[in-house]
Amino acid sequence: MRSDPFQERARALAVEAGLDPDAKIDRPGPGPMFGRREAKRRFARAEMDQWLQSRGVTLIGADLDVRPMAYRRLPEVLAEHSGPIRVLHTLRPFAVAMAGENEFDPFKD
Repeated sequence: MRSDPFQERARALAVEAGLDPDAKIDRPGPGPMFGRREAKRRFARAEMDQWLQSRGVTLIGADLDVRPMAYRRLPEVLAEHSGPIRVLHTLRPFAVAMAGENEFDPFKD
């Protein structure tokens, strides 16, 4: 697996701040509320498309296992980390491009 310069920098910043970059964060930390299989079972493609369209986000590619409705909302995640971080800017996506269901993705788990 190739190294990720962003992950390496994040780890270095965590260590500089006196945090353990390998420590586990109890929910409701960042990440999905449901696993991929559970998200596929709970949400339909039409529901995902409607959810994205209502927020003005264009999705290119992607399989149904990455439904955004299965993930925690950003304000909830930021609130959980309000102690160790200071948010300067919040970006809003307008497009997401991912490998499609029938495309090879070397980073997919």
